[in-house]
Amino acid sequence: MTKKIFKHNTFKVLLGGILASSSLFGASSVYKNSVQSGSYVPAPQVVMESDETSLSDSVYLQLGLGGASFSVEETYYGESYYGRPIASIALEQSAWLGDVTLGYQFVNGFYVSGSLQYSHLEAADLMNYYATLGYKMDFRGVNPFFGVNIGSGTLSWDDEYSIFGDNERVSVSTEMYFGLEFGLEFVISNELSITGKYQYFMNNQTTNFYAGDITHESQSNLIVGLQVSF
Repeated sequence: MTKKIFKHNTFKVLLGGILASSSLFGASSVYKNSVQSGSYVPAPQVVMESDETSLSDSVYLQLGLGGASFSVEETYYGESYYGRPIASIALEQSAWLGDVTLGYQFVNGFYVSGSLQYSHLEAADLMNYYATLGYKMDFRGVNPFFGVNIGSGTLSWDDEYSIFGDNERVSVSTEMYFGLEFGLEFVISNELSITGKYQYFMNNQTTNFYAGDITHESQSNLIVGLQVSF
């Protein structure tokens, strides 16, 4: 009787060991198969989102309107001409202006452009041609910028008052001049922005006429414009 009980217990122990081994082997096989089949999902990892940017490589066109303030030194040998002060028909110290700019914006913030700027005064027209190299900082839609300008200008007098002693139109071209600009861009969409900027040009145009001379020393501009990017 004792031998039968011992054999029976021994059989149960062996059977339990076999079943346990089978379970471990089966679990191992399922894990291996799941890894090989691609169904194994690794632990989640934190992925940092890339910073948004409002700058891109693009060609742009700017159309601007604003006002110009001129620093003018005037020297006269006579106080008036035909009863009218010569100062009133000389170069005015403020005027409206128009500005057209074609440029290229790089995604790294730098930009280059060429501009044509026109100012109309009482007795003269001023045309500026200049190039700009600048840098724009990316603040996700409100972007400050600054640049340096280099160019030349033509000051054309309408001598209807004969202040030069003849009836001919007199044109004066300046040498190369330098300038600075800084402002803000307000991004509306990828293609459209509003810009506002201040410019300072160091001109040096001197015109001599029979009653004195006029030196056009510098020009300050405030311009608001619309920018279209392509």
